[in-house]
Amino acid sequence: MIITKNDIDGFESALEGVVRRSRPYLNLYGTYYEGREAEHEFNGWLGENPQVLMAGANLQEFVAAHTLPLYIRMVNEGLILASKQAAFRPFNGRWLITSCRAKEEMWSYSLDTLQQALDQGDDEEVDRLIDSALIELPRAEDIINNAYKCLGNESLDPTTLVSPRLWTPNAQEEEKRLIRSAALPIIQAIQAEQCELGSLHWRQLEDIVAEILSKSGMEIHKVQSTPQGGRDIIARARLTPGEMITIAVEVKHTAVVDRPVLHTALHQNSQFSALMLVTSGRFSAGVVREAQKPENKLRLFLKDGVALGELIRSYMIGT
Repeated sequence: MIITKNDIDGFESALEGVVRRSRPYLNLYGTYYEGREAEHEFNGWLGENPQVLMAGANLQEFVAAHTLPLYIRMVNEGLILASKQAAFRPFNGRWLITSCRAKEEMWSYSLDTLQQALDQGDDEEVDRLIDSALIELPRAEDIINNAYKCLGNESLDPTTLVSPRLWTPNAQEEEKRLIRSAALPIIQAIQAEQCELGSLHWRQLEDIVAEILSKSGMEIHKVQSTPQGGRDIIARARLTPGEMITIAVEVKHTAVVDRPVLHTALHQNSQFSALMLVTSGRFSAGVVREAQKPENKLRLFLKDGVALGELIRSYMIGT
C-alpha cells in the first residue's frame, strides 16, 4: 500500500480525538447508541483511512466491515458498534474487525470467535467467547513508527502496491459513479448500433470494461496515475463472505494481441491473484495456447471483441 506523511499525521490526529463523550449518535442502521461515541467516530474514520494501520500492523487485506454478513448479524445482536468500520486479514488468515478504546489501546475482534459466540445459547459461554475474541494489536506508537518505514523506501516498487484506501466505502461509491456516467452513454450507443467497438477511443473502451465489471458486483479502481505497470483497471471480487481476490485488468484496443504482449502483462502483474486481458480485436493462436497451460488456466482470463460484445449485451439486459 502507498502511504504519505499526511496519512500518518491524519492517523495520529484521529487517535488524539478518541475521548469519552456522552451524547446520542445516529449509527449506520438508524438506531441511537449512547456512550463510546469517540470510538464510533474513530472506527468510522478508520473504515475510510485504513492504509496506516494496514502498513504499521503488517496486515494483508482490507474490506469495509459493514459489507460482511456476519458483521450485520453482530450489529443486530448488539455485540458490536455499528459504523462503516474496517476489517483486516492478517497473514494468519483470521479476519479481524478493528477498534480503538483509547489512544494507546488498539484492539481487534476475531470474526471466527464472534461467530462462535453468536451460535452459543449459554450466556456465560457467550460472554467468555466475546472476551476471548478481543486481540490486541501493536501499540499505536509502534504502528506509526512502522508506517514511517514505508515512506521514501526505495525498495518498494510503486507499481506493485495497491492502497487499501481504494476499497473504502466512499471511494468506491465515487469511483463507480464516475465510471458509470462515462460508460453508460457509450454502451447505449453501441447497443443502438450508433457506433462500434473498433471506432471507440481506448479510454472509452476502458470505461466500458470497468462498468461491466462493476455491474457484476466487483469493486473497481480505474488506474489513472503512473507508473501503473501496464494495468488499466484493478478489480476485487468476493470469493466467499469476507474473502477477496484482486485482479489486474489490461485493456488492449488493437486488432491482434500476440504472445509478447501477454508475456509482458503476466510479468508486470505477477503480484496479482489473476489477470484479465481484454481486447476489442482478437487474440493470436499463441496467446490462446498460453492461456491453456496448467499454470495459467486458473489465473489468466481472456476476453476478445466477440466476448466483450456478449458482455455488453448481457449488461444492457440487466440494466
